[in-house]
Order: sequence, then C-alpha cells, then structure tokens
Amino acid sequence: MLSTLISNLLSAAEKCQTLEEKYAFPVLGNISKGVNTMCNLSEGIYENGLKKGLAEGTAKGLAEGTAKGLAEGTAKGLAEGKLEGRLLMLFELAHERQLPISDAVRKASEFGIKDEADFRSRSALAGYDLSGI
Repeated sequence: MLSTLISNLLSAAEKCQTLEEKYAFPVLGNISKGVNTMCNLSEGIYENGLKKGLAEGTAKGLAEGTAKGLAEGTAKGLAEGKLEGRLLMLFELAHERQLPISDAVRKASEFGIKDEADFRSRSALAGYDLSGI
C-alpha cells in the first residue's frame, strides 16, 4: 500500500483507485485530498530540483565556455600579434633601408603580402612612408 502512495508513476486518481480496488481501503474526502496534496508535493520537489539542476548546469557550462573561449581567443590574438609584429618589423627595416624592399616583400609573402605594391600599401597604412625608396 505504501508503494502505491509514494509511486511517482501513478496520478492521484490512480492511487486512490488502486487503494480502493487492490487494498479495499475506502478513500473518502480528507484521504483523497491528502493523496492529491502528496502528489502535488512530490511534483513540486521534482520541479524545484529540476530548476536547481538546470541553473547549476547552465552556470557551469557558461563558466567553462567562457574560460575556453578566453583561452582560445588569447592564443589566437597572441599568434596574430606576433605575425603583425614581424610584418611591422619588415616595414621598419625597409623604411630604414636596412633591408632591400625586394627582400622585405619576399619575406612578407609569408604574411599574405602579394607583391611590392601590396607591401607598400600596407606599410603606408601602418605609418611607414616607402615612397622615396
């Protein structure tokens, strides 16, 4: 009888019906209300647990995702910064005439520079005037 009352597979009406039919236990006014209250209480506990679990899972997932995104973004930013720094160094060397433009363009091709015109254009954007060279 107790397993019928605490079952989470049966509705309150099914519990009352089982008590009457299987156990010949008359389910009258207050008992029916009590069974209904007990069913609602267990559903409330379940829903509260579900809400708490979802909130904790969401918070944990967000924290892990943020940490992973930050780590990946930092790594990518450092890599791009290193490449940009190397390219700026080539602009500087060409500007200071410490490296011939043809050599600087050849080395800059690693960074996506297509030709001398592209090298000159990008160096100008970076603040290096190579027009007299």
